[in-house]
Amino acid sequence: MTKLQRFEQANHFEFSGEGLSGMLDTNSIDGQPLGSVTVDGVEGRMVSIRQGPGGWHLDAELVAIPDLSVETVQVVLPQVNLEGEAVSFNGYAVLLTTRTSIGGAALVPGPLQHYELRGASGVATLVYS
Repeated sequence: MTKLQRFEQANHFEFSGEGLSGMLDTNSIDGQPLGSVTVDGVEGRMVSIRQGPGGWHLDAELVAIPDLSVETVQVVLPQVNLEGEAVSFNGYAVLLTTRTSIGGAALVPGPLQHYELRGASGVATLVYS
């Protein structure tokens, strides 16, 4: 009988792409995911991370201008099973600009959202803490 090989899941991701860079640790010292992302020189804030059927999702706010717009980014990275010390991967980022008005969405003409897709790639590893 053949024994099936089990692979360990990567827990540290470093990524970069078209004007973006960042990292994701799926299990930080306090047991919670931790990540950062920078887009066109702007560091994301209020970072949230979740795991879903499509992989890891890292969301962050980039710029908020009251009564004008809010810019956010969502980076999507795959779950990675390691076959060696490091595995390369591809993902993507969606930059979202949402037009706003202090009087509500009904006062903003045209599309309220604008989407920009950017490619991302990186290296996944296993880090012991």
